[in-house]
Amino acid sequence: DTERATDSTHSAHVDNADGDSYLTSVAIDVSGCSSVTIDFDWFIETGWDNGEYIKLETKKDSGSWIEQDSLDGNIDEGSWVDYTDSSFDVSGVSNLYLRFKAHCTSSTEDGFVDMLTVTAN
Repeated sequence: DTERATDSTHSAHVDNADGDSYLTSVAIDVSGCSSVTIDFDWFIETGWDNGEYIKLETKKDSGSWIEQDSLDGNIDEGSWVDYTDSSFDVSGVSNLYLRFKAHCTSSTEDGFVDMLTVTAN
């Protein structure tokens, strides 16, 4: 989407008036790595209500989705937030998956994710 972006020309855009939306990565090969740094910018417009959110979730191999962080309505609205988690352990993991899960109730409530970088060491 070109409506809103930080340093790039496009961003992932959440515009959902009913229920949950998901943006899920392909498998990220982290075989032989011990840690991953995930860096991105995210944003929710003002007007999001309590209970509305964008969450970052991760899954290791065939495990369950685990919430890492979230932007929440009535708290984190109206400005881009830089997210960096440099201590994410992936020892013994073959594939890592990222998922951005969003919930909002009005088509006028938009959220964005931009500049996603995953670095495995």
